Amino acid sequence: TIEGSGIYSLNGIEFSVSLSGDVKNVRTVSGETKFDTAKIPFPFTVRHWRPGDWMRPLGMRGRKKLSDIFVDLKFSLPEKEKALVIADEGSHVLALIGHRIDDSVKVTKDSASVTLIRII
Repeated sequence: TIEGSGIYSLNGIEFSVSLSGDVKNVRTVSGETKFDTAKIPFPFTVRHWRPGDWMRPLGMRGRKKLSDIFVDLKFSLPEKEKALVIADEGSHVLALIGHRIDDSVKVTKDSASVTLIRII
């Protein structure tokens, strides 16, 4: 469970969580995930992916299983095993950290603040 900004570790994989109120000037680099803080409020859960997990990737109308996204991204088996997600109570994934976000959590002109997550 992520309570706020800081550095966290899950099974040896470290990642940082930070907040920014400067929505217009926040830039992401490869390996970072950016989403609207109001749409995934603290605390939220980061976990490894599970078979059956799905999301609606940014810009898509339908949903897509994470296993299919891994194929699209050409993930190797070790990359799949290390993949971290932000998920709701069920199988709906809100972000595949460092790679994709769900369309429902994207940053918009109405966003007041942004959460950034980066694998270290």
